[in-house]
Amino acid sequence: MSTDEEFKEAVSAAKKAFPSWRNTPITTRQRVMLKLQELIRRDMVSILEHSMTVTFIPKQRNIHTETHVIIASPLCNCFRINLL
Repeated sequence: MSTDEEFKEAVSAAKKAFPSWRNTPITTRQRVMLKLQELIRRDMVSILEHSMTVTFIPKQRNIHTETHVIIASPLCNCFRINLL
């Protein structure tokens, strides 16, 4: 998924960003994390499909119900997508 260099760059960026993040008001941090959650949920299927493509993991198994789609794969535990 990432090279050693990319990983080191990410760790370095996180260390550099932490002091200002620590001083960010909790309500602002909460909004940022909720937005991140929204984006991950919105793009969950694409993220999973891409991850499976680049790691050559076999395709996932989908379980459909009236209100949810459950996506299970060897790559992750399980994603539940609410259809409502």
